[in-house]
Amino acid sequence: MQVRIPRQWVDLTRHLFRVVAREPFRLQTWEELAFFLVSSALSYLIVVATLVLWIAGAALSFAFVGVFILIMGLRLARVSAGWERGLALHILGEQVAAPEPLSVRPGLPGWLRSSLGDLTAWRAAFYFVAKLPLSLFGAW
Repeated sequence: MQVRIPRQWVDLTRHLFRVVAREPFRLQTWEELAFFLVSSALSYLIVVATLVLWIAGAALSFAFVGVFILIMGLRLARVSAGWERGLALHILGEQVAAPEPLSVRPGLPGWLRSSLGDLTAWRAAFYFVAKLPLSLFGAW
């Protein structure tokens, strides 16, 4: 009894071997690794800083100053997402579109409502939180 391996499988195996053998020597591989390492470290710092601001804001929310501290955490997340886009542009050469700027309503109540309802900032904060376990998996 003879086992025949289709020619397509042999060609595919050779191609995959060449790709795996060549990949560590490409510049793009090292650029992606640098982006992963810098971006992951930045994410950890941002999450810690944002959580500290949110916890302090929640603890001080009875004094109304806590709301401003919470807003600072949201603004930090929004600004940090810009840093992440800058890293992608400078390290990987990938252009990521910036979100629309925050439109603030007039007056203090409008400013508070606009700042706390900033979906872009909340999305950026959740992005960094979700990135933590993914970066651990990527490092593994």
